Amino acid sequence: MAISPKPQRSAREQFGATAANYTVSAGHRGGESLSVVTELIAKGGRRFDRAVDIATGPGFTAFAAAPHAGSVLATDPTPQMLREVRKLRRERGIANVGMALVVAETLPFADESLDLVTCRTAPHHFLDVPRWLGECRRVLKPDGVFVLADTCAPEDPELAAWMNDMEVRRDPSHVRNYAPSEWVRLVREAGLDVTDEALCILNQEMPDWAHRSNSTPAMTEELARDFRNASPAAKEHFAIAPRDDGTIGFRWFVAILRAEKP
Repeated sequence: MAISPKPQRSAREQFGATAANYTVSAGHRGGESLSVVTELIAKGGRRFDRAVDIATGPGFTAFAAAPHAGSVLATDPTPQMLREVRKLRRERGIANVGMALVVAETLPFADESLDLVTCRTAPHHFLDVPRWLGECRRVLKPDGVFVLADTCAPEDPELAAWMNDMEVRRDPSHVRNYAPSEWVRLVREAGLDVTDEALCILNQEMPDWAHRSNSTPAMTEELARDFRNASPAAKEHFAIAPRDDGTIGFRWFVAILRAEKP
């Protein structure tokens, strides 16, 4: 199945309507991927002067970076998401996290002005990933650090197509999940040196996964049916497990990379 280069709905529209859902989402608030991202930010006991988190959502990655940086700017294209950041920042008493409306592919920062750039659980919504990665390299200082985490497609093309089909039907702002090897290639082609790679599991559940994106009842049921009728290979790879109560457990994988600018 070919993946459309343009989403059916803009990320700003989609997440403006669903921002609060992501504030309470367990997979966004914490989990294995956030722990690994935090470890990679803190690798070697490094401290950063200026850090920026791209497509921050409710701000969980920005908050994780805050103890390791003088200042962190939580950026997002969606005003409603930044309101969630403001609310959580106040609740957590974090003083060194600011906020700005920013589109990932056109970063409004000077060349070589940042020490750390992070992005978690967002690039599958970006319209032009190579352009965004080029922007990340541009704004990083020499020896600056880039940390990326995103749900990833399998290396198998048929399984990748199935996953992306499920995602774009659930969330019309979805563009594409990349396989781990594709992320390594893209980051290297952007001129960054990959220092660390990790793969984490993100456990999901239907219908919660569909409800988070405000899927219609009809679409939620259609997705659930397609999970139940998935191929044996998809059921095995994604650990699809229908339950007696009508829910369906499954897993996505998360690719995590740390890179440095030469």
